[in-house]
Amino acid sequence: MSGYVWVTHAGKDRFGCPFAAGALCREAEAGVLQTALCRLDEVIDTRNTRDPAALDEALVDALQAVCPQDTLAAALTIQSWRKGGSSGGVIGRPHVPSAAAAGSWERLAEDLWCVAFPGGPGLVLAGEQTLIRRAAQTISICRTLRQDAFEKLQPLLDAAEAYLYVTDGSGSAGMLAAGGQNGRYLVRLDGEECV
Repeated sequence: MSGYVWVTHAGKDRFGCPFAAGALCREAEAGVLQTALCRLDEVIDTRNTRDPAALDEALVDALQAVCPQDTLAAALTIQSWRKGGSSGGVIGRPHVPSAAAAGSWERLAEDLWCVAFPGGPGLVLAGEQTLIRRAAQTISICRTLRQDAFEKLQPLLDAAEAYLYVTDGSGSAGMLAAGGQNGRYLVRLDGEECV
């Protein structure tokens, strides 16, 4: 077993936008990372942007501001708007230079893999490399067929030692899910639009 646990925090930013954040870590690091994620309420600065790229950049900045340097994987989704371009979801290693989601998988740590798609979803899996390859294929097919990828990924998530899954929260239904040694977690953003 990898020994990964998840920590999460859901709240609202200073503009009233609902968000959810999560991270995977070792059990010994969970307390520090939980405290860090709770700081997001005051750190997220979307400046009421309607620009999808600027929104994602603001989310990356927020994760970098609160997460310790050695954070292996974190995700954040926010609902800044309901109608418009899909944005507002990021996933990966906060302090490693990020690139636009391209649908290709990458290694975050020895047994930790990440894949993210433009417009979501994004997924981090702990386990064998074949799991992330199969997950990337499943997500790609689901996107083409306009199916719920999370539902179709369940057998792979069950086989993974831990996972973190995120969808864009703005312009689509935001969701954050996590699984690890401490069980499973799922939150969907409540559909509010910040003012």
